[in-house]
Amino acid sequence: KAARRRGLSAYAWVFSLNFGYSYGLLPGRQAVLARNGRGLTTVLDPATALAEDLGSPDEVFVDPFHPLARRDFAELIRRILQRQPDGILFDYIRYPRGSGGSSLAATVQDLWIHGEAARQAYLDLAENPAGRALLERYLSQGYITVADVLHLDATYAEEPRWRQPGDPKPSASRERPLSPELGDGMAQSKAGENWHSTHADLEGDSGNRDLENLAAPRPKAAPPDPTPTPSAALRQERWQEQLWQLSVEFARYGILDYLRQAAQPAQSLGIPTGAVFFPEGNQAVGEGFDARLQPWDRFDPNMEWHPMAYAKCEDGSCVVQQVGQILAVASPQTFVCPAIAGLWGQAQRKRPSLEIQMGSLARRFPQLPCVSHFALSWIEPELERSRRTCQF
Repeated sequence: KAARRRGLSAYAWVFSLNFGYSYGLLPGRQAVLARNGRGLTTVLDPATALAEDLGSPDEVFVDPFHPLARRDFAELIRRILQRQPDGILFDYIRYPRGSGGSSLAATVQDLWIHGEAARQAYLDLAENPAGRALLERYLSQGYITVADVLHLDATYAEEPRWRQPGDPKPSASRERPLSPELGDGMAQSKAGENWHSTHADLEGDSGNRDLENLAAPRPKAAPPDPTPTPSAALRQERWQEQLWQLSVEFARYGILDYLRQAAQPAQSLGIPTGAVFFPEGNQAVGEGFDARLQPWDRFDPNMEWHPMAYAKCEDGSCVVQQVGQILAVASPQTFVCPAIAGLWGQAQRKRPSLEIQMGSLARRFPQLPCVSHFALSWIEPELERSRRTCQF
């Protein structure tokens, strides 16, 4: 109300996957927390945790696939929308990012997809028992071996199959029935026996053929042998790469689907929605990825995009570069409003003043409709401390 009296728009700015430390202490919420392949959540004991695993004490991330996390967040959004904000922005649409080695996701164990709900959703990507066994093996130990491939060959009569995250499940009519003998490897051996006996019958014994048989029309030639199955070593190498890419895409899909569902209630009321993100949050790093796995380039183009352009340099050129990266990807209809950090009238922490940054952006991108400033705690730390305790 105070904003509207002054002709201002008041947006709600909400943490999305970071529910805060107190949430992790609530009864019945431990299973909701995001978990990596080392069994860790983001609720860490500073006395025992590695320094690189420790994030902000205010950060406790939830599993975006968990239905209870989604219900709790939906209830928060419902209560916010009762206040009829002019818009709502979703921050922390990402996974946690530690420091040092924990800032990089280079193996499936580094991904925050090992909570109970995420794990189940991951295994549900399998389209046959062999696929489920392979996905489960990969997720559990972080890799597959040639011995794992040979075990699959001995146990199942068909190649493992899986679908990509977000693809619909195949209908029952499309799924091929599985032989009851799949479990003990008999289907493969029986198929081999049948193929060999048929092949021998076609060859026959040419010395025992009589003239009548010779005069008969020649039977059609047997079809050529099917393409031989690649060796276990080749399949292990191929599947290892495919499953890593699948796992990264699965983690990204969790973020995108969570955001889609979270924004829907506001969108149905015609209230603008936006996503807050780091421009570097989706980048590849060496053989891995930034641990945040923030697929901002695939966010809904009809939502507002609020990139946090916090790059540090003396003249603001790095901020201009970050914003240019966003505008090069954004659709023409997407409202882009970068947030910049700093102080008015003075440089801070290798950042030029806010007016220098804004001037650089205005000269380079005259079409840019908006710039916002973050954060109050940096600009007025004393006021921020008072605000937190409601002591003015």
